[in-house]
Amino acid sequence: MALLHTIRALLAAVSCLLCLCLSAQAQRPREVSAAGGALALRAIQYKPDAPADESIPVEGLAQLLIRVAAVSQTLDNVPFVRLTSQNGVARGVELTLPTPLVLPEILGPGSELRLPSGKLTYDAVSGALSVAGGGTLRLPVRGQDGKNLTLSVPLLTLTQAAGRTTLALRGVSVAGDSSGSVLALPEVTLQAAPANLEVSWGSDNLVSWKLSFPSATVRLATPGLATADDKPLRATVTNFTLDQSGVVRFDEAELEREIRITPGEAVGFELLLKSGRVAMPEGVLRLKSVAADLTLPELVKTPQGGRAVVRGLSLQWDDGPVAALGPDKLGPNGLELRVEGLTLTLRQAALDLSQTLRASGVPTASAANAPRWMGIWIAQGELTLPADLSNPKVSVTDFLIEPQGVSGTARLSNLSLAVKGFPLQQVGGAVTLRQNQVTAGELIGALNLPGLGALGMRASFTTAGQVSLAVRQNETLRLEALQLEIRKVRGQLRAASGQPARLALSGELAFGNIPGLPEGLRTLTLELNELGVDSTGKLFLPRDGCLTFPKPKRVAIGPLGVELRRIGFETRNNDIYSVTLSGGADLGQELEGLPLAGGVDFEGLTIARDGSDQDQLPDVTVGGIRITGKVEGLGSIEGELQQKDIATFGASLYGGVSLELDALGGAGIELDFLVAPQKRAWFVGGGVALSAASAIRVTLPTPGGPVPIFNIYGFGGGFGFNVAPNPDLKPAERGRISDPERQLVYRNGAALLQATLLVGDQVTGNLWWGETTLTLAFNPLIVELAGKVSFLDPGGPRFAGLDEWEDMDRTASVFINIDTRAPAFTMGGGLDFYFPTRQINLMELHGQAELKLAPREQYVRVGWEDAGQRPVSVAFLASAKETLDIRGEAGFELDILKSTANFIFDTRVVLKVPDVNVTGTLRGRLVLDAQQRSATGQLKLRGVADFEFFEASVKANLAAKFNTTDYPNQLNLKGKIKGKAGFLEAEVPFEQTFRR
Repeated sequence: MALLHTIRALLAAVSCLLCLCLSAQAQRPREVSAAGGALALRAIQYKPDAPADESIPVEGLAQLLIRVAAVSQTLDNVPFVRLTSQNGVARGVELTLPTPLVLPEILGPGSELRLPSGKLTYDAVSGALSVAGGGTLRLPVRGQDGKNLTLSVPLLTLTQAAGRTTLALRGVSVAGDSSGSVLALPEVTLQAAPANLEVSWGSDNLVSWKLSFPSATVRLATPGLATADDKPLRATVTNFTLDQSGVVRFDEAELEREIRITPGEAVGFELLLKSGRVAMPEGVLRLKSVAADLTLPELVKTPQGGRAVVRGLSLQWDDGPVAALGPDKLGPNGLELRVEGLTLTLRQAALDLSQTLRASGVPTASAANAPRWMGIWIAQGELTLPADLSNPKVSVTDFLIEPQGVSGTARLSNLSLAVKGFPLQQVGGAVTLRQNQVTAGELIGALNLPGLGALGMRASFTTAGQVSLAVRQNETLRLEALQLEIRKVRGQLRAASGQPARLALSGELAFGNIPGLPEGLRTLTLELNELGVDSTGKLFLPRDGCLTFPKPKRVAIGPLGVELRRIGFETRNNDIYSVTLSGGADLGQELEGLPLAGGVDFEGLTIARDGSDQDQLPDVTVGGIRITGKVEGLGSIEGELQQKDIATFGASLYGGVSLELDALGGAGIELDFLVAPQKRAWFVGGGVALSAASAIRVTLPTPGGPVPIFNIYGFGGGFGFNVAPNPDLKPAERGRISDPERQLVYRNGAALLQATLLVGDQVTGNLWWGETTLTLAFNPLIVELAGKVSFLDPGGPRFAGLDEWEDMDRTASVFINIDTRAPAFTMGGGLDFYFPTRQINLMELHGQAELKLAPREQYVRVGWEDAGQRPVSVAFLASAKETLDIRGEAGFELDILKSTANFIFDTRVVLKVPDVNVTGTLRGRLVLDAQQRSATGQLKLRGVADFEFFEASVKANLAAKFNTTDYPNQLNLKGKIKGKAGFLEAEVPFEQTFRR
């Protein structure tokens, strides 16, 4: 503005100067001035031959004086020529500046008026001063680039009125920076536009100036809100002015649409301004009628995982944006937000991104302990706890959504909910969020387990959705029907993938005053660990149905020293029916004087609910017993007695006894038995095993003398009634009855006889040994001869049970069976070889085969898996199969009655080393039908080589059909080959049919 006043003053001075020159032509004065002395010619020297005629221009030299307020500058020997109009009337003067003329700091520090050398013309009529070379006026205001703002001065006017001199510029251009910005103030950036400048001063030489733009494009800051872009608002305004005091003003204007604002302090929030108006009266920026969409921080998302947006906000914007968020903005059902594993629903809230102003009803300091906050204050909403909690919604108020996340506390009382299916009653507690993290998320309630009683529980969770449920301290479970207690209960919720959640409980088991309970148990407590319970009260135990005590307890029961090791529970209708204690025993101090040592393992001291006696007291019974003993000088004995429900026999008592006599060189006697009273069925079997020294040698007479063939290492036999061999046994399970539960079935009126020889090689039996058993069953008649052999067995000949046979390294079995019921003839065998052992397994070989001839069923099966047989298979380096797996399997079935044959095979090679994975498989199947004279087959090949930097694969399949219903008297071949190497891939299908 000072510059404008300066220019106006200069023009006025020149005008006055020229007027004086014209009026004083006749007198030819020595000094003239104009515009209150802003422009003056002094020490005038007229050209000697200049005519006196006023119609002819006057020429000469003079000292030029230009003054703006208190700043002046002179230039000597400036040529001048008086200018006249077309009718000869004097109207101005033309000056020729020999050197530039500079007036420094006329408008303040940094300002400058510069007139170049050359023509300077003053029009006395208009007051206009034209600068031929184009002068410049530098303002005391910095532009966008940090340099002082500079105006071009092609033309200025100097006038004087009411004692003030005015210098004015109209429509001048302002030099801008590379972005086109010419003015950068804290709140406003102005783009280049034509400008006007007025500078005025009076007798006091105090300069005032005003720079104005009739129309300009501006970039504006957001009042009260720091942003990533310091001036994100854009508008085209009118009457933009800047005065010497630095005050900016412009008229109200429409904001540009779709302006995105990113707050600098409330990071994560975003505003998209859809419309609004802006004005700057008296230097204060005002926003009005602002409509915007609000995007919330990424820490809170929609249920679908996207950014949450509240649309159509009407912002109050004085010291920053403020808006009320009601149902009209949040929707009738509220706005759902996902906060990690929780859901927060906003129903009534307020947005406040201002520095000091608060929206109506919004507290200046919230209960979330945030005295100064920016974000969304939630007046009314709901917090949905993790999905593992049923009915998990709780009302919340005074929550905050800030750039760092959600904060607030929700208090709960007297609720009912379930944690992963476990129902909790009278639940209370608090859920506190601090910046999206649960700093206090604990609920206290009571859990009623059917059949077990009530427990005080503590549930806690995180925003990641992880829920934990644990038992509170010093809780007690009371099993009233059994008069038992589990004290000092500890436990927590566990949920395996895909499995129902369970409570893993631990504590101390204590016994009450139960009639019939041994005295040693009445004051005893036992430590329980890992007792699994589901939400219905159902117990989950290991596969054997028992838990092992971490610290076994020793109890004296009569003459026995009992060590309780395990506990088992039986449930009926999701209620505990009985508790069984088991463990070991010895013969106690009372029998120490006898030459007898040994122990007792007992499998069932059972405390059950009241039974048939109806005495309203728990029943105490003893189940299975295992006895081991040794009499010095006589031998040792082992025995086992079990009581169990067996599939076809019902409640049964079965077991076995093994006796080893020192007097017979360590010969052993085995006895196995089964008694099923309800079915009147029983079986007794046994055997005598001879030592190697006592073995009976079997020789073959020859002319050269007897040749040893094998040794007999033992004899066995058995008989039973209402029992028969199980027809579904595998080859290795046939023969001597050593496991009645698996090998026998109930058959009314049947009788069974067995005779067994334990044989082996003629040296020690370690090279090979085995059993051969003849079984005769009557009603109906069944004859079976079965044998099984173990090779290279360090243990030597013995009567082994089925489980022991299944664990041996190299075994083979064979049987022949004649069953008169069908009638049927069956023979078969099996092979299981591991070289050198199961643990160090370089090669293994397996297989089963069976031939059966019966009126309705005739077949030969070799490794036929569809019939339950183990395939004929060979595998190499099985111990290292995680790195190298080489194996092949095959199976064959011949159906004699149907005249069909099937053959399948499957080979596989896998190599896995770091960065290398190579797999190759070849599978095939062939089906022949002799009656139809047809055949079908399939062949599949697959190979994959996967290196860290390269992958290649090939797949091929071939299907063949000969003389089938869809290809009569034809051979059809159909297949496809598909290959891939890196990014290259190809597929070749083919099909061909041949006629016979």
